[in-house]
Amino acid sequence: MGSVDSGACCLRMTVRDSNRESRAKGEAGMKQGLGWGQRVGLLLVWVLATAGIAFLVARTATHESSADLTAPQPVVSSSQRVTVSLTETMIVPIVSGDGSVVASPSGYLLEAPVSTDDLAYRLLDPPVGVKALIKGGPAGFECIWVGLGQPGVISTPAASPSASPAATPMAGVHIRGFFAGGGDDAASSGSSGISGSGPGVVMRCAIPKDVRVITGLRGTMVLQMAKPITAQALPVSAVVGSSGQGQVIVVHDNGSAEIRTVQLGASDIYNIEITSGLQPMDKVLQNPVQEDFQAAGAP
Repeated sequence: MGSVDSGACCLRMTVRDSNRESRAKGEAGMKQGLGWGQRVGLLLVWVLATAGIAFLVARTATHESSADLTAPQPVVSSSQRVTVSLTETMIVPIVSGDGSVVASPSGYLLEAPVSTDDLAYRLLDPPVGVKALIKGGPAGFECIWVGLGQPGVISTPAASPSASPAATPMAGVHIRGFFAGGGDDAASSGSSGISGSGPGVVMRCAIPKDVRVITGLRGTMVLQMAKPITAQALPVSAVVGSSGQGQVIVVHDNGSAEIRTVQLGASDIYNIEITSGLQPMDKVLQNPVQEDFQAAGAP
């Protein structure tokens, strides 16, 4: 009898353990199934998001490609453009040139080419004063005018007109931007008359002994061609022409425009003197372009 009860008890324990094991496997299977379900769901969301972004990109590209990039832009009338009038301005007539340091029997010179014959002829009379800078070095120092010469031909200047009291200092004259070390508005803007290559005439100034240089260093010289004057002037950007005579676009109150010929005087890298052709109340385009002259000249 005891053995029967013991067998029944073992049987019940076996069944209980089997049921517990089955429940554990079922829960593990449910968890595994839930994990795979989440992965599939995330994958579907990623696929849908990628397809949506691709559709938007394709739609935007199609819309942009259909635009006519060659279509003319809306015309801006002259009355909507920036205009300027004659203003009493101090003008410091200067020209600048880029050159290099060369050696001479008496010391170092800064040598720069002269690009035009008329400027070379003007420089037969010495400039009022000369300032210079060495690229990456000292700036704004007085550079004593030596005169004109031929490239590669250096001699100690004699008592020639171009070597006479040419060393007049530019005392009290401040050329905007020139005194900041390492840079110069006059040099960077390429003021009138001098460029990087010349027809065989160079201008020279003597670098002071206390300025440390060696042959080959690059530099810029700025020549003050005359004493500063105060005159009725316009920004140089408003005038087409640079010597003697030029043209401007005059804008009337009703929005119409006309080409006006003006007579020019002294100039620097910022302003140019207008000696005749404009009245103080006349308004001219500050930055005219070729299309403005074509439109103003049309019948």
